[in-house]
Amino acid sequence: MVLCIACYPPRRTCHDPIDIPSHAAPGPHGPARRPPRRRGTRGGVRLRRARAVGHGPRGRALARAARARAVRAGVVAVDPRPPGSATTRGPAVTRPTFRAESLGYRVNDLARLLAHALRDRIAPFGVVPGQFPQLLALYEEDGLTQAELCRRVRVEQPTMANTLSRMERDGLVTRAPDPADGRRSLVHLTVRARMIEDDLVSAASSVNVDATRGVEQERLSTFMAVLAELVDNLEGRPAASPSVADGGSTP
Repeated sequence: MVLCIACYPPRRTCHDPIDIPSHAAPGPHGPARRPPRRRGTRGGVRLRRARAVGHGPRGRALARAARARAVRAGVVAVDPRPPGSATTRGPAVTRPTFRAESLGYRVNDLARLLAHALRDRIAPFGVVPGQFPQLLALYEEDGLTQAELCRRVRVEQPTMANTLSRMERDGLVTRAPDPADGRRSLVHLTVRARMIEDDLVSAASSVNVDATRGVEQERLSTFMAVLAELVDNLEGRPAASPSVADGGSTP
């Protein structure tokens, strides 16, 4: 007597074992069995466990992390094509990059480059670009309140308070109570700030000259007018007329 390899649990039988896998063919005591289920690797187990958590934020986060581990372990195959793409790949289409088309990116890049150039020019005078707009506003009208400076420079109150504290520490401004209203303070320029006014204005002008080198004045005036319209659109104000927008605008 031998044990039948085609049946499970093994039973005593009188026929000889056949040379085939036990799950590939039926035995005399029952139908063919399914192939033994292969246990998933650690990544696969985690993936199934994460899916069982649910569809909430935690479940989705666990599922993404588990899937990433499973992909690295080779348990889950990843389609290299993006979702929704066609099965046949057509000719490549050349499109401009997002950065070249983005108005915000280009304007922000220009502002960053201008700030870096200005920083190098005004550093010898102990001033940083973050303090420069406040100094310009005070050069135009000294003795402003913090709220008035915020409106002119267009920054928030906490940012302005920190900037004025640093400027006061650096000896650029002083703050004194307002004689008309003791609840608020007036910001005044120091003697040192007045002494470097011409140097700071000259440094800023040189940066503008470098940035606009080779640009015709007519094109520059148009550019400044368009910038004014964009600012007005975002601030919800009616756009100024072209004669007002570019009148007297200089780099």
